[in-house]
Amino acid sequence: MLLLKAILFVLIAEIESGSTSSAKGNEEAKTELPPDSYINVTDEDGCWYLQIVDIEGGSFMGFLALNCTKTCPNGQNEIVVDGNRCTGSLELLDGAKVNVTVGSCALGCCNPDSPPQHRTIPLMSAAEDEEENKSKDKKKKIKMKKKIRVRTRRRRSRTRRTRKITRTRMETKLKLTIMHSIIKYKLKMKKKIRV
Repeated sequence: MLLLKAILFVLIAEIESGSTSSAKGNEEAKTELPPDSYINVTDEDGCWYLQIVDIEGGSFMGFLALNCTKTCPNGQNEIVVDGNRCTGSLELLDGAKVNVTVGSCALGCCNPDSPPQHRTIPLMSAAEDEEENKSKDKKKKIKMKKKIRVRTRRRRSRTRRTRKITRTRMETKLKLTIMHSIIKYKLKMKKKIRV
């Protein structure tokens, strides 16, 4: 029984040292990350933790917590919600990309997925976001200008058609009025001739 307790103690110590070493590795890698590449998430109690944007193959996958613990204003640490996606390990590649092992938060530790998911994620910076937003805004403005041009062209063609139709109607009305007047005149003349 004593041997079983000793083995259990060694296993627990090994597991704890493994999870703290990956957390320490994340802390070291986090300090190497460019400051505008991660997002500071703050909850209603003022506790905060850092996360990065998870992009795989150009598509948005969500967010990954860099650490599964939150730092609170009172100096204590709280755990991030269990099940949140996180970075089990993080390695800065070239300043613009990181290699991460994706996992899930559980009791303040990031447990890597099984089978492990390794991803190379491009780091987003605030400057890139601004440029991206500016280019999107520019594209929207260009689309709006094109739509306005198309609408204007349609209106012009409608007004031309309307004018043409109106002119044609007026001409037809005038012709009918003239023909009606001629017919009336002829009828009057026939009546005069008969009498």
